[in-house]
Amino acid sequence: MKEHSLLVIGLDGADPELLRSWVERGKLPGVRSLFESGVQANLRTTIPPITPTAWSTFATGTNPGKHGLFDFVKRKEGSYLPRPLSASERGAVALWDILSVQGMSVGLFNVPMTFPVSPVNRYMISGIPARDPSADSFYPERLIDEVAAMVPDYEVVPAELLHPRGREKEFAAAALKWVNLRIKVFEYLRHRYPTDLTMMVFSETDWIQHALWACMDPTHPAHDSSQKHLADSILRVYQRIDSYLEELIASLDPNTYLIIMSDHGFGPLNAYIYVNTWLWANGFLTVKHSGITVLKELAFKLGLTPALLYRLMAKLGLGHSIGANVRKRKQSVKSLLDTLFLSFNDVDWSRSIAYSLGNSGAINVNLKGREPHGCVQPSEYDSVIAELTAALYTMEHPLTGERIVEKVYTKDELYGGPHLDEAPDLLFVPRDWRTAPFGDYSFPSNRWLEQSFDGRTGWHRMDGIFALIGPGIREGARVDEAHIQDIAPTALHLLGLPVLAEMDGRILDDAFTLDFRQSRPAEIIKSTDLALSPQSAPKLSEQDERVLKERLEGLGYIG
Repeated sequence: MKEHSLLVIGLDGADPELLRSWVERGKLPGVRSLFESGVQANLRTTIPPITPTAWSTFATGTNPGKHGLFDFVKRKEGSYLPRPLSASERGAVALWDILSVQGMSVGLFNVPMTFPVSPVNRYMISGIPARDPSADSFYPERLIDEVAAMVPDYEVVPAELLHPRGREKEFAAAALKWVNLRIKVFEYLRHRYPTDLTMMVFSETDWIQHALWACMDPTHPAHDSSQKHLADSILRVYQRIDSYLEELIASLDPNTYLIIMSDHGFGPLNAYIYVNTWLWANGFLTVKHSGITVLKELAFKLGLTPALLYRLMAKLGLGHSIGANVRKRKQSVKSLLDTLFLSFNDVDWSRSIAYSLGNSGAINVNLKGREPHGCVQPSEYDSVIAELTAALYTMEHPLTGERIVEKVYTKDELYGGPHLDEAPDLLFVPRDWRTAPFGDYSFPSNRWLEQSFDGRTGWHRMDGIFALIGPGIREGARVDEAHIQDIAPTALHLLGLPVLAEMDGRILDDAFTLDFRQSRPAEIIKSTDLALSPQSAPKLSEQDERVLKERLEGLGYIG
């Protein structure tokens, strides 16, 4: 162990305003002590504010144009179908790679987008989208048996935390159960294998907010007063983590820094914007007028959609079986839905100028020479972008007439780096994140704006939380303009290491006392000075990609 060590606890989706309101009401004494003993900040996240993009930006200190992970999926070469992305395609050096190559020890547990694992100087157990415990999600592999000895049925993504609709009570109990199990495993790892950088992430905070936000929010249109027994379910998860934080703080070595952070915030979700349906309704995407597609389009217009099927299954208590079938790999739910309902297989690409792919509502131009059946000439690209942008700004709520879109971005406005060409052409941010773009690559519903069919009542926001305590850290202070890409350079600086020049983030100097800043000037080097390059996590085979794609379908990230 070096002079100083760093402990990072991630609360996926923790919202700063929600946490502060609970702190003010005396509900989270552990978080209160963090705020009083150190610095806190709103942590601005990536656009889009989604798990793979945000956590990869945290890990590398770079914008997505450098690390290349813009979503859970990207378009498969030669087709319009998605293929899953993983850590094997991360194009920038991760924080743990930098530490490992300089002889510092690293322990990672349940950190998103660390699948498949890569060798580090101590241990790494993958988070989402990892499969169940396997050689590509545990390093070293012997940890599979050690974890199984404590939690025999350990799962990265527990089956009982999939598809909550119609089983909210069981879901709430399962979320609390798995928080306790994560703590049990992490405490074993932390004491059995002490490291210079130790990190774990609670995914349950994100999942339960997606599923049960309406239960605690009486103003939510999906609020059901008969579920008042679930009103404190989210709080109870946070309170269990809070009590654990109190224990951690009490046990900290005086030379240890503690960071609490989230990848984005959270708030109510009233409706999804189904971007492909919107593109179809506005003439940017066209389906074939022949064969079985004619019948499927007629059924689609009449309301026979995957969203309707899912709602019926949920009412019959069968919604959970969707995730179970995917997990058991009995069948591809997506293949079945494509056969029954309107899908990308039915699109007339020769007459479609744009489409959405992935989890964030990103829009791609159907560009000739890039897409397999592109119909937009490169000379027409700018005019198509302008036409799409203008149309997005006129998007109105069908019931209220209110404008929905706050800002439309081209990829050049958001990103920069060697992976810029792989970025989506357009992204848009809604005025009110109560309506969230959902870029399911098929057509979930015949209405482009409607209440989520999968039961989600909460969605991401642009600001997460950041708190830091330790030697040389100001007490009871707020830091302004912190960004998730600032965490990696700040962490390196805290550990006495130089920051990579390739990083876009900055050291959060405002968090330090004057004495600390004067005694530890920043040092900047290039990754080539350390002979560093992105760690070669093993590439996924076609079989691995198929299984990972099915896992993402089961989680609801692609459909």
